[in-house]
Amino acid sequence: MAAIFIHYDEYAGLHELLSLLSFTDMSYQFIIFGGEDAVKGLQFENLREISEFRHAPLTGSEFVFIVRKTLAVVNDLYLNRSLQEEYLAKLVDTKKDQEDLIDIGRALSLEKDQGKLLRLILFLSKRITGADAGSIYLVEKDEGGNRRLRFKYSHTFSRDIPLEEHVIPIDKKSISGYVAVTGEVLNIPDVYELPDDAPYSFNSSFDEKNNYRCRSMLVVPMKNHVDEIIGVIQRINSKEADPHGDQGKDVAFSVKLLQPMDFVKHVVTFNHKYD
Repeated sequence: MAAIFIHYDEYAGLHELLSLLSFTDMSYQFIIFGGEDAVKGLQFENLREISEFRHAPLTGSEFVFIVRKTLAVVNDLYLNRSLQEEYLAKLVDTKKDQEDLIDIGRALSLEKDQGKLLRLILFLSKRITGADAGSIYLVEKDEGGNRRLRFKYSHTFSRDIPLEEHVIPIDKKSISGYVAVTGEVLNIPDVYELPDDAPYSFNSSFDEKNNYRCRSMLVVPMKNHVDEIIGVIQRINSKEADPHGDQGKDVAFSVKLLQPMDFVKHVVTFNHKYD
């Protein structure tokens, strides 16, 4: 940000020079000095960049006032530009989400293989939320007719972790079981720091076995056309890009979580718009 003090007969030339250059991160305001007669014949190209026109020298207090006022105006312009960039980033992000949802809808109507369909849903749901890992639990019944959850599909971008199917009870003691029972969406910032009054707990055996570190988690119930819960989708470790930065979801996927500090540096809480 800059306040430029200049005589009126030099303004036109400097304005023309600045218009030929690109200052993507710079804003400025002119304070122009000149006689009243001379200014009548001067054509100003952009009145928005002119803060003051003075006929007499400035006192010290006037100088301080004009500088502060000019910087306040420029700061407002900068904030408006930042908001515009933020809105644009959100629009791009929303467009990507819509494209992925269209892909899911197309798969639901065309794909007859349940396994392929669920793997595609898992992949695209992770893409939408910027998750590093994810898994799908399906509701099934055991020999006695009791409902339980089967850990059926899993995928992690950062590393190749083999899938080992297993079953867990449908109750409120586990995170997935809680979602299957209540139908609630859980958006957990850190599964190792659950509230004391949480009825569910986190099983760290997967992390210990695979040298991984689950941190943020978004757990959503899967429902059929009659609103019955048929499974649970877990999205793990959001790496969704900062909306103020220039990273996109694809860039977030390229970030590998390999070292312990990676899980601290790159993992964030899932955006609450997904709740």
